[in-house]
Amino acid sequence: MKKFTVTLALWMALTVAAFAQVRSATLNYTHHEAAVGGFRVGEEFFLPLSKLTDLGWTASTSGIGARISAEGSTFNVPIRVCNGQSCIPFREALQKSGGDSSWMPGGFDQLEVSSPIYEIK
Repeated sequence: MKKFTVTLALWMALTVAAFAQVRSATLNYTHHEAAVGGFRVGEEFFLPLSKLTDLGWTASTSGIGARISAEGSTFNVPIRVCNGQSCIPFREALQKSGGDSSWMPGGFDQLEVSSPIYEIK
């Protein structure tokens, strides 16, 4: 029983520390000329489900996950509540759709998104 108690206490401490690091951040998604607000937790950007349409993305939810359709791809990601809003881990979703992202240097909470070009018309 002591091992369980110690493990639970450590997990609780880490969870509280992680939630303490939630802060507002901005996503610059120039493909749709959108600047969308979300939340930065560590290196991940959590995008509220309500903001997906601003990017031209759609989602259907079931339980603790979401099925996302974006940029010609469909994939599943988990849902997490940040500041009372249901959110998806955007960087994880972006990677599954073939894109990439990086935080702007200089301590800004601004995420830049990039992707390879497959076709030019």
